[in-house]
Amino acid sequence: IAIDTDSHILTGTCLLGKHIPSQVSQLTIHNCTSNQWRVIGRALAKSTNLKILQLTNCTLGNVFCSELSNSKSLLSLTIRTSAA
Repeated sequence: IAIDTDSHILTGTCLLGKHIPSQVSQLTIHNCTSNQWRVIGRALAKSTNLKILQLTNCTLGNVFCSELSNSKSLLSLTIRTSAA
């Protein structure tokens, strides 16, 4: 699944409630900003099937990575500052 918000604000409810079914194993997020990265990171870390996560041009902080480090399923994490 790929999510591109065209620079809109991403929320935990929007991301997790509408876009990510529990069986998703690969997720790519582009051009996202949020003030809920802690919630998003925590929720993604709880996903039992998520293996590959790619983030490009997202306004992440240390708190997101800290929460995501609790994932038991994630095998690959890519964080980029440009889509090139």
